Amino acid sequence: LSRNSHGLRRMPPWLRWPRDGTVTGIAPGTVTITATSTDGTNVSGSIELTVLVPVTAIILNHSDLTLEVSRTATLDVTVAPAGATNKAVTWSIEGDNCIKVSDKGVVTATALGEATVVVTAADMYGACAECHVKVVPLRGDADGSGSLAVNDVVLTARGVVGDIDRKLVFDAVDMNGDKALTAGDLTGVVGAVLAYTTPASQAAKVRA
Repeated sequence: LSRNSHGLRRMPPWLRWPRDGTVTGIAPGTVTITATSTDGTNVSGSIELTVLVPVTAIILNHSDLTLEVSRTATLDVTVAPAGATNKAVTWSIEGDNCIKVSDKGVVTATALGEATVVVTAADMYGACAECHVKVVPLRGDADGSGSLAVNDVVLTARGVVGDIDRKLVFDAVDMNGDKALTAGDLTGVVGAVLAYTTPASQAAKVRA
């Protein structure tokens, strides 16, 4: 506590302290409060008090995501107010065991299903935000392995010529969305497999 020109104690402008000892923080800061007996013994006790600015809202760049198996997306977090004392957040997942999320907000689809990513303010004042994630089959993944390889091309080709039941591969390899399995879909699967298995530095050459 500071003293005025008369030597009397005064409270800082960002702290209110009525006579009953209740302290109300009205702006961020730190102060040491000392209580001293008035019975002549001068017994006193002190406490350092810090006024924090809590997180009142968390905003995500996505509230809903649809990801193919093995694909990723990043959730960007904005914490309000900008002057919050502790802007750290924690990540958790509710729902199906179909995604993973890193402490940087990178969501990875691992299996078919639906789940919700929950972001919570670490200051424990309760601010949070959610993003619903639906994981769908990887386009071109004819064998349902969660990745793309030559076998997906083979199965798609067999489906096109009717060598196997088209229903077994249709959902994942109807690349043009025309509700039919044709040579065009086979071409699409070949392109998807090449893009998936070719290093990024070579992918442009293959597509060209």
